[in-house]
Amino acid sequence: MDKLISMTDFVLSGKWDKASSEPYSKENLDRITKYANFLKRPLELGMFIPCVDGEPIEKRPTYMIWSDVEKKYLDDTKEAVSYRKAKDNVLFKGIKIHSFNKGDIEYTLELEDGSGIVIDLDNETIEDLIKYNLTFTDKALKLWN
Repeated sequence: MDKLISMTDFVLSGKWDKASSEPYSKENLDRITKYANFLKRPLELGMFIPCVDGEPIEKRPTYMIWSDVEKKYLDDTKEAVSYRKAKDNVLFKGIKIHSFNKGDIEYTLELEDGSGIVIDLDNETIEDLIKYNLTFTDKALKLWN
């Protein structure tokens, strides 16, 4: 499963079953519970785009440091490391920030297909996004698999 789907679809599809001989094993029931808890998580901007302390990182840092020891450029500046860490925490693929005002709780995001969605960080959960058919990152899949 690589798309966000409803809890009902998740359970009925059997995608939670890891080929166990017992479909209602503790492992499978734990996976179902983890997905349910995942859907109930409140939205955070960092789920969609790289953020540090709740603030969007506009773009990946482009400068690097020369290492005389390794005789190459290293992409380990503080900014680059922060960006990579923030990017690793994104849960949905192919989303860009379209517009926001610092301190706002509503953001307009652009999806891969060019359409836009408005998210309300104070009043919505992941479950509210099912209608957008979003694709998970590997990080998201690890949260319940």
